[in-house]
Amino acid sequence: MKRKLILTNLLCILTFLAACSSGSKTNPSSDELLPDAYGKLYEQTVKERADDNTIFSLILLDHDDTPELAVYDQCYENLSIYTIKENKVVCLLDAMHAAEVTYYEQTGILAKFVRWNGGGDEGGYGWYYFRIGEDQTLTDESAPLLYNTYDAVYDEKGEFTGRGITLYYEQGQKIEKEEYHKILEKLGVNDHGKSCTEEAMGIDEIKKLLK
Repeated sequence: MKRKLILTNLLCILTFLAACSSGSKTNPSSDELLPDAYGKLYEQTVKERADDNTIFSLILLDHDDTPELAVYDQCYENLSIYTIKENKVVCLLDAMHAAEVTYYEQTGILAKFVRWNGGGDEGGYGWYYFRIGEDQTLTDESAPLLYNTYDAVYDEKGEFTGRGITLYYEQGQKIEKEEYHKILEKLGVNDHGKSCTEEAMGIDEIKKLLK
């Protein structure tokens, strides 16, 4: 009789735990939506932005497990990024123009690569780092947290000297290289990140994925 009572109690506990587990999966927090939930929300944004020049990708930019929707206009080289807050689609990044935009997974940090004078060792280029925020949308006019610039050095005859000058800045103030890299490490930026368009797809593919 005692053994039967123990088995009965054990069965009740297992049933309760299973119910709790099932409830947590069917009612996720707003920051951790299931694919069928965020898919429906993103579908409308995809429809509004869809054309022959636009590609889409799902990335993990902020700190939760619900992916962000990256939308890249290949004609104008503009990137926009959307997320979901309180069951609504919110724009995190609006039409940033850059040769490349990378992200650092689940850190909230973006970096854009810009080049001038042809880029490369005989031109100029720079990396600009931004942190996404919940209260404002990043744009091309937003000030970066951190950035570095490289400019090739030419002699008085206009010939490339074979060297260049790299400068480092935090919020517009020049800093030393060592301090710059320490700040990057604190931000969780310890590699080259992932391109926001690395796994991009066309309208038909993204619609299928969201369903």
